[in-house]
Amino acid sequence: MRPSERGFFSMGNVKLPKSIRIGAHTIAVRFAGAREMEDGGAYGHFSPLKMEIAVREDLAPSLQWATFMHEVIEAIGHFYQLKLEEYQIDVLSEGICQALGLTGQDRANHGG
Repeated sequence: MRPSERGFFSMGNVKLPKSIRIGAHTIAVRFAGAREMEDGGAYGHFSPLKMEIAVREDLAPSLQWATFMHEVIEAIGHFYQLKLEEYQIDVLSEGICQALGLTGQDRANHGG
């Protein structure tokens, strides 16, 4: 494993961190199948009980990055009691992806 890949795992071209920290909490990050999602149509899920973020493995790379960002914001909102609406989380996650230059194919190559 190259030093730049420590702490990351990949699904195709997308590399996500194995875990993230929010405040005092360490949240595991993993790819998951569609059947594992609470709502079969969900792209991802944050579980405060399991301290885990799951992102669907069958999504296009750009959607995997957007979903990861969405779930990170969900987790931040949960721990800091921000009471964000779903549309606010969507806008923030897309805005962060744009600010980081993670659009389209750029998202797929991030983390490498």
